[in-house]
Amino acid sequence: MDQSHSRPGGRRADAVKPTSAGRRRRWTVRGLHLVACAAYVIASVVPVMEAPRDSSSHEIRLNALGDMGSDSIDGPSLLVWLLVASAVVGAQWFPVSRAWGLLSLLAGATTALLWGGLVRTPPLLMWDGQMPDGTPTGGMLVAEPTPWITCAALTAACLVAGGFCAVVWGRWPSARTVPPAS
Repeated sequence: MDQSHSRPGGRRADAVKPTSAGRRRRWTVRGLHLVACAAYVIASVVPVMEAPRDSSSHEIRLNALGDMGSDSIDGPSLLVWLLVASAVVGAQWFPVSRAWGLLSLLAGATTALLWGGLVRTPPLLMWDGQMPDGTPTGGMLVAEPTPWITCAALTAACLVAGGFCAVVWGRWPSARTVPPAS
């Protein structure tokens, strides 16, 4: 290998370097994705949708991993979490890549559709029975969004914004590199 073109640290002297605008763009995309990840982590440990407490022992509490009352993770919730995590990891490695930007847009849209659907058609629990004297009994619980739903909305918004920026800025050559000085 010709040593006349290399510098200490293994970089070539004629290697292309990012501009300051390109660095700002990269950090913007990375920051939006980190905020999205942090918001979804919060949405995974707090109830995002919850039924108001009543005198019954029944409850509905949902977070980003599914039902908080069960020991299992819901399939769609896990799929959305994997999309969010892969978009965040991809944005950290390749912040102005159009492919990872499209994955971020897909993850943001999927997150918005999941939680938007749950807000439009909330989960409900109905039960009925009969008392020993023959009196019918029963009830219904309907989950409502808690203030923590903003974490899920923030996740979707940051993923869509970061994905859009990555796709748009990935088209600009100056966002990626600057040609070497002659």
